[in-house]
Amino acid sequence: RGCHYACGFCYNQEFNKRRWRAHSAGFVVSQLTRLKEKYKLDGLLFLDDEFFVNKERGFEIVERVGLPYYANARVEYADEEFATRLNNAKCRMIMFGMESGSNRVLKEIVNKGSTVEESIKAVEIISKYKHIEITVSFIFALSGETFEEFRDSQILITKLLKIHPKMTVCT
Repeated sequence: RGCHYACGFCYNQEFNKRRWRAHSAGFVVSQLTRLKEKYKLDGLLFLDDEFFVNKERGFEIVERVGLPYYANARVEYADEEFATRLNNAKCRMIMFGMESGSNRVLKEIVNKGSTVEESIKAVEIISKYKHIEITVSFIFALSGETFEEFRDSQILITKLLKIHPKMTVCT
C-alpha cells in the first residue's frame, strides 16, 4: 500500500505520507495460491499504486504464483532485464503513468522524477514483447501547463502509438 515517490498530483502525499508498506512476498504468495486453487483463478490484476516499487518482491510474487497478470510500474524501471522478467513471469499488461509530454511539466509541476525520453524508451523496450499490452496515463490541463505543453503531450502520445499501435491511453 502506498508509494514513496513525491508526484505532486498524487493522493499518496497526504493519505500515506509517501510511505510504502507491504506484506512479505511469502505472505502474498500464500494468499494468492489459496485463492488460485479455491476459485480456479486464471489471471491477476494488481491494483497497487506501484507494484514494482520493490522489484525483487514484485517478481518473486508473480513468478511463484505463475498466473498471467496486469500491474503498474514506473517508466524508469523499463530496461532490458525488467522487460525480460515481465515477459518470463507472464505479464500481459503493464501500465505506466507518464502524465505529460513536457519535461518542464514533469519536473516543475508534477514532480514525477521521470522524463519524456524515459517514457519513449519504456514503450520501445516493452514493445519487443508482443503479448504484453501497454497502457499509459496522462494528465491534461494541469495548473501552469501551457498550450504548447498540452500539445507536447498529444505529440508524445502519437509518437508512442507509432511505436506500439495497440497501446491504450488513459487521461
